[in-house]
Amino acid sequence: MTVGDRMRPVVIDSVKHDLIQRARQLTSRAGRIAASRCLLDGPALIAQALSAGATLDYALCAEDGPDDELARELAAARIPVHRVRAGLLAKAAGSTKPVRWLAVPRCRPRSRARRRIPTTS
Repeated sequence: MTVGDRMRPVVIDSVKHDLIQRARQLTSRAGRIAASRCLLDGPALIAQALSAGATLDYALCAEDGPDDELARELAAARIPVHRVRAGLLAKAAGSTKPVRWLAVPRCRPRSRARRRIPTTS
């Protein structure tokens, strides 16, 4: 390797990749419940979840470069960020629009018991 050579980051480019398949499962209610995870779309929502103390398993960003501020925040929180071919992010999110960022936070399981609403008599 010469001085001018740089390592190119690995870019996920297949829907068969484990992280993409896990993200795709989270597009359905049953998948979210089974995994106790959900899917966050977009840098603003991911940043809000991070600042609120959410535990993120990993984040996926478009291959042509992540948002610098969010990438720094995720790195500081030691959350793995994986680069993904841009069109593949939209497929993972089940979206027809371009997607730049996705993240997978852990969700608290919901109680099966329904809350009773007090009635007045």
